Amino acid sequence: MQNILSIDRSTSQGSFAILADGKSPVTGVFAETLPRSPDWFPSLMASLAECGLAPANLDAIVVGTGPGSFSGIRAVLAAAQGLALPASILVWGVLSSSAMALAAHRRTGAARVAVVGDARRGSLWLAVRDFAGGAFSPAPSAAPHLVPYAEAAETLASLGEATILSPDAVRVRAALSASPALAAAIVEAVPSALDVAEFFIANPEEAVRDPTPAYLHPAVDPAN
Repeated sequence: MQNILSIDRSTSQGSFAILADGKSPVTGVFAETLPRSPDWFPSLMASLAECGLAPANLDAIVVGTGPGSFSGIRAVLAAAQGLALPASILVWGVLSSSAMALAAHRRTGAARVAVVGDARRGSLWLAVRDFAGGAFSPAPSAAPHLVPYAEAAETLASLGEATILSPDAVRVRAALSASPALAAAIVEAVPSALDVAEFFIANPEEAVRDPTPAYLHPAVDPAN
């Protein structure tokens, strides 16, 4: 195994994972919950030093690209590029939602895992992963997409016996208030950096080099 640094700040519970060759992973949760807080970076660097690693010793930096906090993800991407540039380390991105799905499948054996979040502007975002013999469904089926609040209950009900996870469980349940049984089935969960790293190792073909945040809404034109 290579030396890998993984970071996810797509939710308010940001985390990191350091996978050093031949050693057990070192993981941690950032105390800062605000996306624009700068304090998480010094704590990350201190953890790297405690593992005996300098940024130049890393073989890859992997970032969870969401969907989620656009500010948090952008801050991590900027930091990752800054760490990577002097030593020409590659920066990769994987969907935080896919990392959550893999972790849930490994933990529970669920054949279908859906991850749903509040995309604001009257929509939820939804990403669904199916497993056959332990393998992922093709990536396009897992791409997060927008679902209007008005269609959310019908869309989620159509998934059948899916395990449904959400990092925005309170807001998603509120959007499903007219379907209390469905709302109650939403499991609150957040992606972890270790989930992101393990997804990267298991599915490197889905990693994106020089990634950008998984932002689903079209850009707002300030002139309108």
